[in-house]
This record gives sequence, C-alpha cells and structure tokens, in this order.
Amino acid sequence: MFSYQDVKGKPLSQAQVDQLEKQFQGFLGMEIIKEGNPLVVQVSTPSPQEWKYIQNLRHQELEALKKKWLGKPLPTFALQSLDNKVLVNKNLIGRKTLFFFWSKSDYVSLNQFASLTKLLSSFKGKPVQFWAITFEDKVLIKDFLKLHPFAFVHAPGDFSFVMEKMGIVQTPVFLLTDSKGIVRYLDISNDKNIGQRLATEIAKIK
Repeated sequence: MFSYQDVKGKPLSQAQVDQLEKQFQGFLGMEIIKEGNPLVVQVSTPSPQEWKYIQNLRHQELEALKKKWLGKPLPTFALQSLDNKVLVNKNLIGRKTLFFFWSKSDYVSLNQFASLTKLLSSFKGKPVQFWAITFEDKVLIKDFLKLHPFAFVHAPGDFSFVMEKMGIVQTPVFLLTDSKGIVRYLDISNDKNIGQRLATEIAKIK
C-alpha cells in the first residue's frame, strides 16, 4: 500500500519507517505526495521543539474531546453512507459502535487499516458495528476505497458533523459507544496496531 522516501527523495524501507515510528511514537511527518497503489509517502522527523509541541497539542486535544463526550450521547446526526443508507442516532441502540474518524490524506489513519480490518473480523456475528467517518468528498473517498478497500461502513462528506458538532480537527480519532449510544471510550492514538487495544475496550463495554 505504501512506498516511502525521506525529504531528499531517498527510498526508505518499511523497517526503517517502523523504527522511526517507534522512536517518535508515531508522530512523524508523513505526507502523501503521490496517490495510487502504492501510495508514495514522504517521511520527515520532528525537531526537538516540534516534538515537544506535538505531544502537548495532542494531549490537550484528547483531554478536550474526553471532557466533551465521555459519558454522554452524541449530538443528533444523519450521515449518508456510501451504500446509500442513512445512519442516525437510533442505529446506535442495541449495539456497540466504533467510530473511526479518518482522512485519506492522513498516513497514520491509513496505516491503521490492516489492524482495524482484523478487529472487524474478530467481532463478526457479534452486536458490534464499525463506522468510518470523514468530512472528505464522497466521490473521492469512493474512488480511494476502490484502490485501498476497507470494510467498515463508510460515511464521508459531512464537515458539519465531524468538525462543528464533534469538534474533531485532526485524525485519527477513535470513539466507542455502548448499546445505549453513550460514549464510553475515546482515543487519538497513532498506534498502527490499535485494533488490539480497541478489542479490549470493546469487550469491557456493555
């Protein structure tokens, strides 16, 4: 899915990128400079000052989102899915729901597809649903998913819900609601193996 290079255009192996991700806890500069298959990603590392700023900023964002939503129902929504269904608040009742807020221009989100796909498969046949939400254009997302399939229920193209109602300005964001539609878990992790952690959190929720 990915081909990597540094800021000077020198190719980087997956192992080199994995080492950098470990060193900087996923907070690398990852710019998709060419779409297609594979996606060409330019990798840059933060300076010490940037690294400190990034850590503080993301922590503040997470705390603000938790304060706003944990233990509360989501705002009223009606999201149009790519399979022409309308997702509304009542669809949350009776099933746990994982919301994955992502962007096709966000390397971190895309790098989590494999782990999230395994997560979805592990809950097949159980009362858990998996929704992928982005404010990006429906046509562009549909074309992107043709090249990079991802089996969540997709609801793109709603800027108002993602940014204005939810207050989400950066991705990825993971949000779990219980069978009554109440938010019980929220995270902004850059971990490419996030599915393992989410499986544990889903199991905890009633």
